[in-house]
Amino acid sequence: RIIAFDLARTQISFIVPTASPIKSPADLKGKKIGITLPGGSCHTAALQMLKEAGIKAEEATFISGGAFPELWVASKTGQTDAACQIPPTNASLVLQGEARFLWKWGEHVKGLPEGVLATTTDVIKNKREALQRLADSYLEAGKWIEANKEETAKILAQAMGIPENVVATVLKDFPPGIYSTQIVPEGLQEVEETMRLGGTIEPTYKIPWAEIVDTSFLPPELRKEIR
Repeated sequence: RIIAFDLARTQISFIVPTASPIKSPADLKGKKIGITLPGGSCHTAALQMLKEAGIKAEEATFISGGAFPELWVASKTGQTDAACQIPPTNASLVLQGEARFLWKWGEHVKGLPEGVLATTTDVIKNKREALQRLADSYLEAGKWIEANKEETAKILAQAMGIPENVVATVLKDFPPGIYSTQIVPEGLQEVEETMRLGGTIEPTYKIPWAEIVDTSFLPPELRKEIR
Protein backbone atom coordinates (compact mmCIF):
# COMPACT_ATOMS: atom_id res chain seq x y z
CA ARG A 1 0.00 0.00 0.00
CA ILE A 2 1.02 3.59 -0.61
CA ILE A 3 1.06 5.40 2.74
CA ALA A 4 2.64 8.74 1.80
CA PHE A 5 4.10 10.80 -1.03
CA ASP A 6 7.88 11.30 -1.16
CA LEU A 7 8.61 14.77 -2.59
CA ALA A 8 5.44 16.21 -4.06
CA ARG A 9 6.96 17.08 -7.43
CA THR A 10 9.23 15.05 -9.69
CA GLN A 11 12.77 16.38 -10.17
CA ILE A 12 13.64 14.61 -13.43
CA SER A 13 15.11 16.89 -16.09
CA PHE A 14 16.93 16.79 -19.42
CA ILE A 15 20.17 18.63 -19.93
CA VAL A 16 22.48 19.33 -22.87
CA PRO A 17 26.13 20.40 -23.07
CA THR A 18 26.47 24.17 -22.83
CA ALA A 19 27.73 24.49 -26.42
CA SER A 20 25.03 22.21 -27.85
CA PRO A 21 23.00 23.57 -30.77
CA ILE A 22 19.91 22.08 -29.10
CA LYS A 23 18.04 25.10 -27.72
CA SER A 24 14.62 23.62 -26.97
CA PRO A 25 12.83 20.25 -27.08
CA ALA A 26 11.60 21.17 -30.56
CA ASP A 27 15.20 20.68 -31.75
CA LEU A 28 15.19 17.01 -30.73
CA LYS A 29 13.52 15.72 -33.90
CA GLY A 30 15.85 13.12 -35.38
CA LYS A 31 18.13 13.30 -32.33
CA LYS A 32 19.31 10.81 -29.71
CA ILE A 33 18.02 11.06 -26.13
CA GLY A 34 19.79 9.33 -23.25
CA ILE A 35 17.48 7.54 -20.81
CA THR A 36 18.05 5.07 -17.99
CA LEU A 37 15.95 2.21 -19.35
CA PRO A 38 12.93 1.66 -21.63
CA GLY A 39 9.62 2.15 -19.80
CA GLY A 40 11.27 3.92 -16.88
CA SER A 41 10.63 7.41 -15.55
CA CYS A 42 13.24 9.02 -17.82
CA HIS A 43 11.70 7.35 -20.86
CA THR A 44 8.21 8.49 -19.91
CA ALA A 45 9.45 12.02 -19.23
CA ALA A 46 11.14 12.08 -22.64
CA LEU A 47 7.93 10.95 -24.31
CA GLN A 48 6.02 13.82 -22.71
CA MET A 49 8.77 16.28 -23.62
CA LEU A 50 8.57 15.23 -27.26
CA LYS A 51 4.79 15.20 -27.25
CA GLU A 52 4.65 18.79 -26.03
CA ALA A 53 7.14 19.76 -28.73
CA GLY A 54 4.97 18.16 -31.42
CA ILE A 55 7.46 15.37 -32.08
CA LYS A 56 6.39 11.75 -32.44
CA ALA A 57 8.23 9.14 -30.38
CA GLU A 58 9.48 7.42 -33.54
CA GLU A 59 11.01 10.68 -34.74
CA ALA A 60 13.70 10.49 -32.05
CA THR A 61 15.97 7.70 -30.85
CA PHE A 62 16.09 6.63 -27.21
CA ILE A 63 19.45 5.37 -26.01
CA SER A 64 19.38 3.31 -22.82
CA GLY A 65 22.58 4.26 -21.03
CA GLY A 66 22.19 2.89 -17.52
CA ALA A 67 23.05 5.13 -14.57
CA PHE A 68 22.89 8.93 -14.63
CA PRO A 69 26.69 9.54 -14.71
CA GLU A 70 26.96 7.37 -17.83
CA LEU A 71 24.06 9.26 -19.44
CA TRP A 72 25.93 12.54 -19.02
CA VAL A 73 29.21 11.12 -20.39
CA ALA A 74 27.34 9.91 -23.48
CA SER A 75 25.85 13.37 -24.01
CA LYS A 76 29.12 15.20 -23.33
CA THR A 77 30.99 13.02 -25.81
CA GLY A 78 28.36 13.37 -28.53
CA GLN A 79 26.94 9.87 -28.35
CA THR A 80 23.56 11.37 -27.45
CA ASP A 81 22.11 14.86 -27.89
CA ALA A 82 20.35 15.21 -24.52
CA ALA A 83 20.55 13.36 -21.23
CA CYS A 84 18.10 12.59 -18.47
CA GLN A 85 19.38 13.77 -15.08
CA ILE A 86 18.25 14.34 -11.49
CA PRO A 87 19.53 16.46 -8.59
CA PRO A 88 22.16 17.06 -7.50
CA THR A 89 24.06 16.05 -10.66
CA ASN A 90 22.06 18.28 -12.99
CA ALA A 91 22.47 21.32 -10.76
CA SER A 92 26.19 20.64 -10.32
CA LEU A 93 26.81 20.42 -14.06
CA VAL A 94 24.87 23.61 -14.72
CA LEU A 95 26.68 25.51 -11.96
CA GLN A 96 30.04 24.35 -13.35
CA GLY A 97 29.05 25.67 -16.78
CA GLU A 98 29.24 22.23 -18.38
CA ALA A 99 25.52 21.89 -19.09
CA ARG A 100 22.26 23.77 -19.28
CA PHE A 101 18.71 22.71 -18.60
CA LEU A 102 16.61 21.82 -21.62
CA TRP A 103 13.40 20.73 -19.89
CA LYS A 104 12.21 20.06 -16.34
CA TRP A 105 9.42 17.51 -15.95
CA GLY A 106 8.19 19.00 -12.69
CA GLU A 107 7.29 22.25 -14.46
CA HIS A 108 4.90 20.38 -16.72
CA VAL A 109 3.33 17.84 -14.35
CA LYS A 110 3.24 19.77 -11.10
CA GLY A 111 1.23 17.14 -9.22
CA LEU A 112 3.47 14.19 -10.11
CA PRO A 113 5.40 13.01 -7.01
CA GLU A 114 9.05 12.03 -7.13
CA GLY A 115 8.19 8.81 -5.31
CA VAL A 116 6.04 7.26 -2.61
CA LEU A 117 6.39 5.48 0.70
CA ALA A 118 4.93 2.03 0.24
CA THR A 119 4.72 -1.16 2.25
CA THR A 120 2.85 -4.45 2.42
CA THR A 121 -0.45 -5.21 4.12
CA ASP A 122 1.39 -7.61 6.44
CA VAL A 123 3.68 -4.84 7.68
CA ILE A 124 0.71 -2.51 8.14
CA LYS A 125 -1.01 -5.18 10.22
CA ASN A 126 1.97 -6.29 12.30
CA LYS A 127 4.16 -3.18 12.56
CA ARG A 128 1.69 -0.36 12.49
CA GLU A 129 3.29 1.64 15.31
CA ALA A 130 6.68 1.54 13.61
CA LEU A 131 5.15 2.68 10.33
CA GLN A 132 3.35 5.51 12.08
CA ARG A 133 6.60 6.69 13.63
CA LEU A 134 8.25 6.55 10.21
CA ALA A 135 5.47 8.54 8.54
CA ASP A 136 5.44 11.13 11.34
CA SER A 137 9.22 11.48 11.29
CA TYR A 138 9.26 11.81 7.52
CA LEU A 139 6.74 14.64 7.64
CA GLU A 140 8.53 16.43 10.49
CA ALA A 141 11.89 16.09 8.75
CA GLY A 142 10.42 17.68 5.64
CA LYS A 143 9.08 20.61 7.65
CA TRP A 144 12.49 21.10 9.27
CA ILE A 145 14.29 21.04 5.93
CA GLU A 146 11.92 23.60 4.45
CA ALA A 147 12.42 25.90 7.44
CA ASN A 148 16.21 25.38 7.65
CA LYS A 149 17.52 25.19 4.08
CA GLU A 150 20.94 26.66 4.84
CA GLU A 151 21.62 24.18 7.64
CA THR A 152 20.24 21.36 5.49
CA ALA A 153 22.61 22.31 2.66
CA LYS A 154 25.59 22.10 5.02
CA ILE A 155 24.53 18.71 6.39
CA LEU A 156 23.79 17.15 3.00
CA ALA A 157 26.90 18.58 1.36
CA GLN A 158 29.09 17.00 4.04
CA ALA A 159 27.22 13.70 3.93
CA MET A 160 27.29 13.48 0.11
CA GLY A 161 30.75 14.94 -0.38
CA ILE A 162 29.60 17.64 -2.81
CA PRO A 163 29.87 21.46 -2.76
CA GLU A 164 27.44 23.21 -0.46
CA ASN A 165 26.34 25.65 -3.18
CA VAL A 166 25.12 22.73 -5.31
CA VAL A 167 22.84 21.47 -2.53
CA ALA A 168 21.71 25.02 -1.77
CA THR A 169 20.76 25.53 -5.42
CA VAL A 170 18.73 22.31 -5.48
CA LEU A 171 16.89 23.23 -2.27
CA LYS A 172 16.22 26.75 -3.55
CA ASP A 173 14.60 25.35 -6.69
CA PHE A 174 12.23 23.15 -4.70
CA PRO A 175 8.74 24.72 -4.62
CA PRO A 176 6.98 25.41 -1.29
CA GLY A 177 5.21 22.36 0.11
CA ILE A 178 7.32 19.83 -1.80
CA TYR A 179 8.12 17.96 1.42
CA SER A 180 4.47 17.33 2.26
CA THR A 181 3.64 13.63 2.53
CA GLN A 182 0.00 14.26 1.58
CA ILE A 183 -1.35 11.82 -0.99
CA VAL A 184 -3.07 14.09 -3.49
CA PRO A 185 -5.70 12.59 -5.84
CA GLU A 186 -4.51 14.86 -8.65
CA GLY A 187 -1.01 13.50 -8.16
CA LEU A 188 -2.27 9.94 -8.45
CA GLN A 189 -4.03 10.90 -11.66
CA GLU A 190 -0.74 12.31 -12.98
CA VAL A 191 0.93 8.99 -12.13
CA GLU A 192 -1.76 7.11 -14.02
CA GLU A 193 -1.49 9.38 -17.07
CA THR A 194 2.29 9.04 -17.23
CA MET A 195 1.99 5.25 -16.96
CA ARG A 196 -0.35 5.28 -19.95
CA LEU A 197 2.03 7.50 -21.86
CA GLY A 198 4.93 5.18 -21.11
CA GLY A 199 2.94 2.09 -22.02
CA THR A 200 3.11 0.63 -18.51
CA ILE A 201 -0.68 0.24 -18.44
CA GLU A 202 -3.29 -0.04 -21.18
CA PRO A 203 -4.89 3.22 -22.38
CA THR A 204 -8.29 2.31 -20.95
CA TYR A 205 -7.12 0.76 -17.67
CA LYS A 206 -8.15 2.57 -14.49
CA ILE A 207 -5.93 2.03 -11.47
CA PRO A 208 -8.02 1.15 -8.37
CA TRP A 209 -6.31 3.71 -6.14
CA ALA A 210 -8.75 3.24 -3.26
CA GLU A 211 -7.49 -0.35 -2.96
CA ILE A 212 -3.83 0.64 -3.13
CA VAL A 213 -3.67 3.78 -0.96
CA ASP A 214 -3.85 3.93 2.83
CA THR A 215 -4.04 7.51 4.15
CA SER A 216 -4.50 6.51 7.80
CA PHE A 217 -0.83 7.21 8.60
CA LEU A 218 -1.20 10.87 7.63
CA PRO A 219 -2.41 13.61 9.99
CA PRO A 220 -6.21 14.12 9.72
CA GLU A 221 -5.74 17.49 7.98
CA LEU A 222 -3.71 15.85 5.20
CA ARG A 223 -6.13 13.04 4.46
CA LYS A 224 -8.08 13.31 1.23
CA GLU A 225 -10.66 10.93 -0.17
CA ILE A 226 -9.10 8.57 -2.68
CA ARG A 227 -11.32 7.03 -5.31
